[in-house]
Amino acid sequence: MATKTDIRCLLVEDDENLTFVLSNLLKEFSIKTYPSETLSQARQFLENEDPDLVILDLGLPDGDGSGLIEEIRSHLPDTAILIITGRDDATTAVNSLKMGVIDYIVKPFDLNELRKTINRIILKILARRDVLSEQDSEGPLLIGQSRQIKMINREIHRIADYPLPVLITGQTGTGKELVARAIHKASTVFKGPFVKVDCGVLSPTIIESELFGYEKGAFTDAKTSKAGLVEIANGGVLFFDEITNLPYELQSKLLQLIEEKRFRRVGGLKEIEVNLRIIAATNEKIEDLIKKGSFREDLYWRLNAITLNLPPLRERREDILCLAYYFLEKYCRQIKKTLKGFNDEAEKLLLIHPWPGNVRQLRNAVERAVIYCKGQWVGPEDLALTNTTAQKQDSFQIKPLSEIERDYIKRVLEVTKGNKTKAARLLGISRTTLREKIKTLHL
Repeated sequence: MATKTDIRCLLVEDDENLTFVLSNLLKEFSIKTYPSETLSQARQFLENEDPDLVILDLGLPDGDGSGLIEEIRSHLPDTAILIITGRDDATTAVNSLKMGVIDYIVKPFDLNELRKTINRIILKILARRDVLSEQDSEGPLLIGQSRQIKMINREIHRIADYPLPVLITGQTGTGKELVARAIHKASTVFKGPFVKVDCGVLSPTIIESELFGYEKGAFTDAKTSKAGLVEIANGGVLFFDEITNLPYELQSKLLQLIEEKRFRRVGGLKEIEVNLRIIAATNEKIEDLIKKGSFREDLYWRLNAITLNLPPLRERREDILCLAYYFLEKYCRQIKKTLKGFNDEAEKLLLIHPWPGNVRQLRNAVERAVIYCKGQWVGPEDLALTNTTAQKQDSFQIKPLSEIERDYIKRVLEVTKGNKTKAARLLGISRTTLREKIKTLHL
């Protein structure tokens, strides 16, 4: 995911005190701010620069800021616009939102509410960048800012050009194939095709001929010779999805392929040499299968030369909103629909859901929300996470408000791995307020 430090904001505000407050607030998010006191200064800036965000006051010394909204929308359709104004009337708000403004805030405003709004806009900006980057590079991106995802991204680039096999482990839906494709994309050596072998789908009776190909006359229906997936993947990556489903009798042949880089077609006598990389993935504990006698130990040790373990989504909750906004942007673009983001209740629901299906379940929930959402903001009802609702109702207990607050803050601190700055942003309070609550609630 793109870093926050390269987000740029044009701040169009004629009040010096408010400009100072807003600039300091934006600095919390490492946003580079370019203040302008008038429309003419703002237009001059926009002639040469393309900001990611424009914060605009409608009442300016040299005119109404509404006209600038139309100009920005015309020339910079992906730039987010946030209105901050003293006009507290419905007509102005509705007209601004119709012109494509992402949000509308009336002075005087609550700083914590504005902080939450800015955080939401940042997630949307970064999601848009990720979607566009993926389209430009024609390859997958690992989305997230958690320590685990950053470590996996580093490992991907570190191992990309080494010929050793890679074993990717993790629960269903954590993105094992995505990581395999990312390794292939990052490699400057294995630039050939990425070929997937779905061991759980191919029938045991045909998987050998699909893998290694066959010669004419090898069996009754072999009217002509055919290259297998191993030959097709030559120069690239051969990816075995759910490797533990590979029939035991074929595991020795895969071991030979890894060690000798050559094989024979079914019914063939000639050995064919290949140069490819083997990547395998599983959601099972192979050590248990070895004990049961259904997986070869020697193959395991060859595949296990490099291991990447993908954590479940519930163990990296700081990535949930990053992923949710990424999928929101992606599917909105696919069906040409405009949604501003997730409302507060939806974001809270996303953060507390257990996500047994991991990233795949989150992706499906957001895709459904994009289709069914009738307003501009995705709400809990659009996500249809009924299991979470049921769990919350079943486990509901009446507690003192202070205890509820203490439990919630404790949960957010766990999600952010103790990072008080991130926790304060998610809670919509200042870091100072959070420190006071930690002390008062004995956290």
